[in-house]
Amino acid sequence: MAEKFSATFDLICRAILEGKQLVCGYDGIYREVSPHIVGHSNGTEMVQVYQFGGHTSKGPIRPPGGYKCWFVSKIDALKLRDGPFHGDEKHKQLQECVKDIYLHVDLSVSDQPGRRGAKKSRSRLQRAASKARRKRS
Repeated sequence: MAEKFSATFDLICRAILEGKQLVCGYDGIYREVSPHIVGHSNGTEMVQVYQFGGHTSKGPIRPPGGYKCWFVSKIDALKLRDGPFHGDEKHKQLQECVKDIYLHVDLSVSDQPGRRGAKKSRSRLQRAASKARRKRS
C-alpha cells in the first residue's frame, strides 16, 4: 500500500508548482517564506525555504532574509498566497536539508517525483519513508 504524505507536505508541493508564497507558523512563530525544495531526510518530511518576512526565534527577520531547513511536522497554520518568489531558483551551493528530493523549484534538477511522469521515483521515495518509519516504531 502506498504511503500518503501529510496535508502540509501536499500544500507545500502545490505552492512550489504554482509559484506561491507560504505564510505559516514554525515553532509557534509567524513566518513568510518561498518554498524551494520539499522531500525527505531519513524518512522525515523536510522543506528548504527562503524566509523573507515575519520573525525568527531571535526576532524580526533581517532583510533580505535567508534559507532555512524545516521539519514539515513543525509547520502550522499554513496558507498559500500570491507574491514574488524570493531566493535563487538555481541553487549555487550544495544543500543538505532534503536528502530525497520530491520537488524542487529548479526545473533543471533531475529525478523530481513530484512532477508528472515520475511515478517510479515517487514509489522509491515512499518505500524509503515507510522503511524509516518502521525503524522508529
